[in-house]
Amino acid sequence: MISAMRTQLLAHHAIDTVEPYLRDDTALPAVLFEVQTEERERDLQSGSALRMSQIDCRCLSATYSGVDALASAVQTQLDGWSDSGNNVQASTVVSVDRSFDTDNASANDMIFEAVVSIQIWWEN
Repeated sequence: MISAMRTQLLAHHAIDTVEPYLRDDTALPAVLFEVQTEERERDLQSGSALRMSQIDCRCLSATYSGVDALASAVQTQLDGWSDSGNNVQASTVVSVDRSFDTDNASANDMIFEAVVSIQIWWEN
């Protein structure tokens, strides 16, 4: 499911980098993803299992307009997305934090951040 989500995000022309964590050589703008929760529902009659994962996509850019465009691109790509070939049944955007916090890892670098939270239902 993570691989399918990365592929779906990278299909958008505004998204070049999708990674699980920020490395020193990560080029901005970038989308970082982190699985927040994962729940499993079982159907005892058929034996199939449906999982629901909540994933936070942190959109990072050096500019306010860049992070705004990146957050919009993530929403466009993942809200209502499904992919039967990868067992992704449905997805929905739960929330968007457009507070555009800055990450002051260095006094000279300003990184604008927006967080898009998504729920994805997929079969195991």
